[in-house]
Amino acid sequence: MDSSKTVLTDVDRAVYFDGLLGDASDGATDVVRIARMHRSEAELLEMVNAGQPLSAVLRVVIDRIERLISGSVGSVHLISDDGRLTCTAGVRQAVAVRAAIDGETFGADEGPCAPVAATGQAVWITDISSDAGWAPWADRAEEQGLGACWCVPAIDPATGKALARLAVHSTGPRSPDLIDTHLLEDMARIVRLAILTDRAERQRVALTEENERTLDRLSRLLEATTEGIYGLDANRRCTFINRAALQMLGIDSEGDVLGGDMHDLIHHSFPDGTEYPLAECPIVKTISMGEPLAADDELMFRSDGSTFPVSISAAPKLDPATGKVTGAVVVFTDVSERFSYQRQLEGALKSKDEFIASIAHELRTPLTAVVGFADLLSSSWEQLEGEEVTDLLGHVSSGADDVAHLVEDLLVAARVDMGEVKLRLEPVDLGAQARTVLTRWRRGELHQVEVTSEADGLVQADPARVRQILRNLLTNALKYGGEAIEVEVGRSGDVRYVDVIDNGHGVPLEQVESIFEPYARAHDVPGVTASLGLGLSISRRLTEAMGGHLTYRRINDRTHFHLAFPVS
Repeated sequence: MDSSKTVLTDVDRAVYFDGLLGDASDGATDVVRIARMHRSEAELLEMVNAGQPLSAVLRVVIDRIERLISGSVGSVHLISDDGRLTCTAGVRQAVAVRAAIDGETFGADEGPCAPVAATGQAVWITDISSDAGWAPWADRAEEQGLGACWCVPAIDPATGKALARLAVHSTGPRSPDLIDTHLLEDMARIVRLAILTDRAERQRVALTEENERTLDRLSRLLEATTEGIYGLDANRRCTFINRAALQMLGIDSEGDVLGGDMHDLIHHSFPDGTEYPLAECPIVKTISMGEPLAADDELMFRSDGSTFPVSISAAPKLDPATGKVTGAVVVFTDVSERFSYQRQLEGALKSKDEFIASIAHELRTPLTAVVGFADLLSSSWEQLEGEEVTDLLGHVSSGADDVAHLVEDLLVAARVDMGEVKLRLEPVDLGAQARTVLTRWRRGELHQVEVTSEADGLVQADPARVRQILRNLLTNALKYGGEAIEVEVGRSGDVRYVDVIDNGHGVPLEQVESIFEPYARAHDVPGVTASLGLGLSISRRLTEAMGGHLTYRRINDRTHFHLAFPVS
């Protein structure tokens, strides 16, 4: 090591300091310096405790050092993790020297005061002109009149690494006295405290800002979600509630529920109105047991007393230090739509069962006749006379027609739903089509049907579909109408129509449109098996597909199914 570098041990400093205090000849000067040093250190500690900026504290550190060490120029260099030095205080330091050092990265064996930055060791250079480390800057130091350089590190006690170095240059070669070394070491500790405090404050500010950002994100998330969310403390008191929850519960402001017992406010009863015991409430159990719980069939009460079904999930809030349950977070969803879909599904399943039963009946009745009369013909053919055979064959034909028409309705219903019904439009005489249907009707069932009028004029329609519509209207009248049925063919302006009229009880006004829905029936007739409920639906959809309209009217206590097409 260069002979101009001196490292004083703690023992040397203590002995020398004790000697100074005992030397009466110059003790007064040292006592004054020591008193000033203590006042300066106290002042700086107050600045650190008050949260003064690091740059301000370091400026005062250098100012007090330069005041307490005659002929000195001080500076503080922060040391980065990669060993780079950055001057943060020391405005009086020679510009040339600062430019030479500032921003440089030094290894353990290079540069002036290298051990301070690299290894955290204090260095006391008593004569710059003879120090090998200062050789590159010796001329500049001489120009500035710098003779000695003392460097003390500010060590991070957690890592043992240097956070900064405190450097003092004197105007001529000299060794530090014991007061100088104590002053610099104490000031280095204050620099360390100031840096660590500054870092802690920066970290606190960063954490605070991050917490605020996190809270803002959580707040926006809570407000954006469509699920109701609220928090409870250990006593079931509401601590927060989001907007979706307020809206579902019909509550105007969170102030109306914050601090309130949420079980008593919104979850106090079962669907039948009986009291909901606390011991059975899954939310209360979450707090008492400290375990997450969920339920899909709960009921909540709105502020107006109405209720709605909910799905609930509750999770406990735990104290991270003790693990003790401090409350719960509850998430709930309005499942009214799901319940509605479930009821619709149950209704659909019931309709399916009724539909199957209706198909079975509708098919069984004509098939029974077909099979029965066919068996009779087969077993008794030789004994039957010609008129009897003709009569039996007529019954077989009529039953077969009924089956064929039923199958046709089912096929058309499926094709209409898929948009695959094909129509062959041509000029059609509605009166002629009505007569064809009546002529081919099932034997013995048209004695009460009367054609009351007929009008000329052609319409654009599919003749087969027109006959299907008229068969369905007559079937409906025969099954659900009165004893007197009329078929009126007429013309009103540019519209030609067919009215199928009966004197039955008709359909309640509120159910008029529903009778044209698939599988719908306005009423059941005692003794008559319910039909499929397809005829009127198919008839209206076929009519509209051909450009006409089919409506229900009640005129003078008589039911009119009005089938109309524009005259072509």
